[in-house]
Amino acid sequence: MKKFKTLYFALSLAMFLPFGCTKGFDELNINPNAPTEVDSDYLFTRCVIRTFDDYLVGVNTEIWSLMVWTQQLADLAGIQQQGAEYSYGNEWAEQTWTVWYADVVANLNEIIRLTEADETLVNKLAVARIWKVYVFHRITDLWGDVPYSEAGNGNSKTDKNLTPIYDTQSEIYEDMLSELKEASSSLNNDYQTYDASDPIYNGDINSWRRLANSLRLRLAMRISTANPTHSREVVEELMAENDFITSNSDAAYFPFSSEARSPFFSLYDLNQGERRPSYFLVDKLKSTNDPRLIVLTEKAAISQILGTDIYEGVPNLLTFEEIENENFSDISTSTVGTRFLDIDKEGIIFSFSELCFLQAEVAMKGWGAPLSAEQHYEEGIVSSMEYYGIESDSTTNYLAGIGVFDGTTEQIINQKWLALLYQDPYESYAEYRRTGFPVLFKYDGSEVNENDFPQRIAYPQSEINLNRTNVTAVGEGINDSKTKLWWAK
Repeated sequence: MKKFKTLYFALSLAMFLPFGCTKGFDELNINPNAPTEVDSDYLFTRCVIRTFDDYLVGVNTEIWSLMVWTQQLADLAGIQQQGAEYSYGNEWAEQTWTVWYADVVANLNEIIRLTEADETLVNKLAVARIWKVYVFHRITDLWGDVPYSEAGNGNSKTDKNLTPIYDTQSEIYEDMLSELKEASSSLNNDYQTYDASDPIYNGDINSWRRLANSLRLRLAMRISTANPTHSREVVEELMAENDFITSNSDAAYFPFSSEARSPFFSLYDLNQGERRPSYFLVDKLKSTNDPRLIVLTEKAAISQILGTDIYEGVPNLLTFEEIENENFSDISTSTVGTRFLDIDKEGIIFSFSELCFLQAEVAMKGWGAPLSAEQHYEEGIVSSMEYYGIESDSTTNYLAGIGVFDGTTEQIINQKWLALLYQDPYESYAEYRRTGFPVLFKYDGSEVNENDFPQRIAYPQSEINLNRTNVTAVGEGINDSKTKLWWAK
């Protein structure tokens, strides 16, 4: 961690070196002993950090929006009014779009430029390509058709482009799957890696290969309805190789710290609009005697007064007045489990639990999974329980009781939703739109209307202003949050 902190400050300074100078100034101030380009190691660290550490993206997009929309969390202050249940500000979209394109994609493009012609840098090139896919699948899963093939070249020295075309989501997915296959197969243990500049795997090439294959499986299953033929081809090829993340210790994590703070820690530390576990979530955990309840949530403050443990969530989709009338308050409702508020709490990039549930779904389709659907399902639950420190006896009892496999895809996705809680809202949001699970309910017991649920985020106004021709070429629904993405149709 000490190396990571030192590198964080160093790269922050280094990022200013190549930018902001006029041509004349450059010509007068060339230092033959100083580098004119930022080292790819520093750029890669920067890219990984900026994928996760932006406060506004983490709070506005992840916590206040995606986690609330998928009913992991709820706002004790309620919604402003009925009809405004799924509001999402343009400034939030602007920040998320800008961070991922300008801070991450653009720098990944630069890494690729710096490494692609040198065979000895093949691992650095491959890892950059893998990470670019990771970032782009988040982007396209939020917006749909987006700049991809021409994206991130606004500062390019060779092919500068401020108005990139929009690629269709189907084209983007096809290329991302191809990129992951090519990048993972090119990894070579004989050549150098990022080593300490890699915050995720510290340069372990075998771990990056397994992450790439696991990510490729995620993307292939995402398109299993939209393009079942291609999905099956990719999945069966991956199942034959069977080279995925193998355990919780092998999973991909991001090391949040005092320099790269987690959104949960920052939000609660600054006391700027915390969100609490939802009524939907807490009721689901309590009704199934799920032992993860005491980790995912804290006892309500009123527990001390009553002398008994009270776990209660906050209803979604109600106004403040409606919440007050139902007697939900700051002392009667639970808060997020304290483990998620630790400044050094790692963030999950890709968990072993998710891999198991993906394989369970593969087994349900008969596409060559190594174990049965039930075995993969149980393995996913066990790994989730172990990650949260749940005793094995409690896990065994859960699997023998309410958690016993019922043979449905719905149960697999419901368990994946629980495993992803607070950790990867982008996947929870994507999987709900792909599968419709878990079935979300309002406080009155009625199902959430699919027609009310946001299917995508509208393009930022700045992108419409600066790249109007290409944005409008996408067609109808570009600013309609109800238009389904290609893979969700």
